[in-house]
Amino acid sequence: MVNREDVNEIVSIFYQKTKYKLFNVNSIDGEEFTKPLGIFVSLGMTTSLKQIQDITSAISRCKGYTARVAELGSIKIGGIYLNYLTKVDSIQQYPLDEKGDDKLMNRDEVLEMISKLVDQSKDPNASQSELVEISGKLNKLTYLNNQLEESGGWGTHAIREEDEDYKIYHLRLNYKKDPDSNIEYRIGIFVEDEQQ
Repeated sequence: MVNREDVNEIVSIFYQKTKYKLFNVNSIDGEEFTKPLGIFVSLGMTTSLKQIQDITSAISRCKGYTARVAELGSIKIGGIYLNYLTKVDSIQQYPLDEKGDDKLMNRDEVLEMISKLVDQSKDPNASQSELVEISGKLNKLTYLNNQLEESGGWGTHAIREEDEDYKIYHLRLNYKKDPDSNIEYRIGIFVEDEQQ
């Protein structure tokens, strides 16, 4: 059986963020409880698939364990969570439904906004306070755009305007909940004993 403390210790070495969860995989079919089959590691909701894959590889190199990227389904039955694997390998993150969010900007819209802010900063009629505000927005938007350009993150991210500020917004997540069945789905790492 997989030792939770071992898995926790291994993950903490490779994943410096403190917020991750360990779940016992306690069902084969999603209907009946069984003795734990392994441990499922759920990293942050916005952790990139590449980082999940890297940590999976690191765990697999540890003696005694094998690890695979997987999807976990969880449903509460009688106050206890029944956790089962729904998919292993060939995993894709869940797309965020961003329809109707007019504050989200893709790469082209961000470049257009940067150009617009540059033009506004050259307006001779702009007051000092307006120029300070324009400069702040321009600097922040340029910085975030450069971050996404350098990391190749435009495919899975957008920039969102929030409260007169800009933030990187994740378009792919590692968690979703089916409103009809109440099943929670997570993308993460399934760890089991090497012998299994």
